[in-house]
Amino acid sequence: MTCPSKFTSSGRYPPITDLTKSEVCAVARELGIVQSILDAAPTDGLFGDSRTDEDQIGASYPELEWAMGLRDEGGGTEGLSERQRTVLAIFDKRRAANRHKMAQPPYALFRAT
Repeated sequence: MTCPSKFTSSGRYPPITDLTKSEVCAVARELGIVQSILDAAPTDGLFGDSRTDEDQIGASYPELEWAMGLRDEGGGTEGLSERQRTVLAIFDKRRAANRHKMAQPPYALFRAT
């Protein structure tokens, strides 16, 4: 048996963990989630104000998905606009700070004797 690559704190494997924001929205549309939810600006709701994720992060989810794709394909910064370089820097900083969340936690393998 192989271990899934990502777990929640309860040790469960969330079924949408590897989907991008755009892919989650596409699934939600297919499931018939009401449009007002799909149109709502993403927010963590921690500050009790109207700041969106984009306000806090400094980049939109489509921009971050672009940066993730560029990095996953091994792309560099040649020919990028100033905004693209800014988004890429935001993405790189956040990815580095959250790398520990993407790593599989240690686990023990027990063998019958």
